[in-house]
Amino acid sequence: MTQPPAVNPYAVETTAANFQQVVIENSRRGPVLVNFWSRRAGPCLRLYPILDRLARDFGGGFLLANLDTDTDGQFARRLGITSVPTLKLYRNEAVVETVYGFENEAALRRLLGRHAATPADTVLARAVQAVREGREKTAMQILAEGAVTHPEDLRIPLTLAKLLMRSGELEQAMRLLAHMPGPLREQAQAQDLMAHLDFLLSAQAAAGPGQPADVRERRFLEAARALVEDDDLEVAANTLAELVEAEPNWAEGRARRGLQALLRLLPKDDPLRKGILERLPQLRP
Repeated sequence: MTQPPAVNPYAVETTAANFQQVVIENSRRGPVLVNFWSRRAGPCLRLYPILDRLARDFGGGFLLANLDTDTDGQFARRLGITSVPTLKLYRNEAVVETVYGFENEAALRRLLGRHAATPADTVLARAVQAVREGREKTAMQILAEGAVTHPEDLRIPLTLAKLLMRSGELEQAMRLLAHMPGPLREQAQAQDLMAHLDFLLSAQAAAGPGQPADVRERRFLEAARALVEDDDLEVAANTLAELVEAEPNWAEGRARRGLQALLRLLPKDDPLRKGILERLPQLRP
């Protein structure tokens, strides 16, 4: 065998001439596993089918780049390669893992699993790229499809909700979050974003004509306006604390959830946070 056999789209040949482009630049987008090998080393030939299989199994979670030390030995030595096979995993232009000699498939699978991009990571990366290119509608479509194919990943609906909020579609963002599966909806990140949306929607409503008859609703609107329009966290938090003290479960805990979201914005030693938790110890995490 004079070179590794033809492989899948997730594996490429790299040389001294294209190492910067193939390995370093690609490592900014995801993990790149460089296989330093030689046709004269039996362990290299046994290792290659394993790497080929892993590249296929991970389906683009990492890029396999093979460098032949028989033709690029001087360059490999500059990279610290003194024996083969040697594997180096690059991420964000730096080596994050090194494996010397032959390693079994299970160990390599565990190592790659710590670094490899997941299909959900790919969805998010595509959406972020679309946003950078000014294609927000495309990004939303990518995320909406990703939320269906990866319903277990909270990052996808949260990112979509934030894009909707940025576009002024607050009610649609709230509906999206409210209809997430229960285990996702109950996570702190989702609860905080829903509480922030609630403040935004309430402040928006408060700007319209008339005021709600319910005094508790009026007080909640005051808190929302203090936070959103005046950036007055202290007034917002104290107003919500008064609501929670008077009726902890009002509107299914709406004020309580909002207050908890605000407290998570504050450092643990913040006087406002400490004072609220002394008044309402049931809010302690």
